[in-house]
Amino acid sequence: MMFDNKQTDGSPLSALYAEQRMRNEPLVEVTQVKGTSETHPLLSPNDEWADFELMEVRIASVLPSKAPGSYAREALRNGLVMQATQGFNPFKFGMVAASDTHVGAGSFDESNYWSKVGFVDGTAELRGSVPLKTPGPSGNVYASGSSFKSWAASGLAGVWAESNTRDSIYEAFRRKETFATTGPRIRVRLFGGFGLDQVSGGDIADLYAKGVPQGSDLPPAPAADETRHAPVFHASAIRDSASAPLQRLQIVKGWVENGEGREQVFDVACADGLAPDPNSHRCPDNGATVDITTCAFSGDKGAAELNVVWQDPAFDPAAHAFYYVRALENPTCRWSTWDAVRAGVAPRESLKATVQERAWTSPIWYSPGT
Repeated sequence: MMFDNKQTDGSPLSALYAEQRMRNEPLVEVTQVKGTSETHPLLSPNDEWADFELMEVRIASVLPSKAPGSYAREALRNGLVMQATQGFNPFKFGMVAASDTHVGAGSFDESNYWSKVGFVDGTAELRGSVPLKTPGPSGNVYASGSSFKSWAASGLAGVWAESNTRDSIYEAFRRKETFATTGPRIRVRLFGGFGLDQVSGGDIADLYAKGVPQGSDLPPAPAADETRHAPVFHASAIRDSASAPLQRLQIVKGWVENGEGREQVFDVACADGLAPDPNSHRCPDNGATVDITTCAFSGDKGAAELNVVWQDPAFDPAAHAFYYVRALENPTCRWSTWDAVRAGVAPRESLKATVQERAWTSPIWYSPGT
């Protein structure tokens, strides 16, 4: 229901609705304690990282969730299609994150996780990550009948603002110059433009002068450029020194083709001196590991910072498109594995043992003829 193709009264979406929604709801929470809603394997079958902290049941219900209409990337694609076919886009939003805990403090750290509600999930036993001391009804070894075991240690919102003031931060939210992380303080940034290949060294003032930041629309190509070459993107990520090093930097592209929304994930920068394969657009495995018996992770793999200048190899000047950055850390232990390590038991097999913490920028949009 989050990104339905109808209004709440059942009437079709309209240009007025799109304008009102984007004025009042310019940002979407892409991750929080109940899970991550960037995308889903059913919606992004060619994205190897789509199966991340998904809540597969509806809130306060045992009914299964439905992928269509529930995830941000599909909504961004659908918004492009509406823009191309109807002239308006109700899903032109930026990315943020939040905690959504009910205990007065966000639980962002996998290694120091206290969950969401408190008295019903404040211990490892209650949230189903370690066996019950006494088997439950019907001999259940683990706590069951709740969604607590699927909750995540997430998330944080970030902004690129001129100053650390309420007004400046609020204006950054309004213009969608924002980013979201799953907890670590990864700083990610994206600039785009048709002349950014001439910017050297990632000079921020020059990037603002010659391009646009995340959350913006690409400017038109220079009038003298009759070929309307592909836009250039400057993407960067800086690790959280208290978390794992970065493994890869990606650009997620969405576009309209034959009236349908398409998507592709490009690895654009790799850690450890590696380079993306020109055909698969994927970084080779950098060999980073995590020991799930101790939760120690590779200290000699990964990067403190990743920067890249990238140009879309399949740019179509006649197609509506969006681009956003996703940064991935090396693998680390999930909170449930940390619970098991502290309890001296094996991690629960039905829960993922590790995670790859990540961060996303707001998109940059391109529209033909603008």
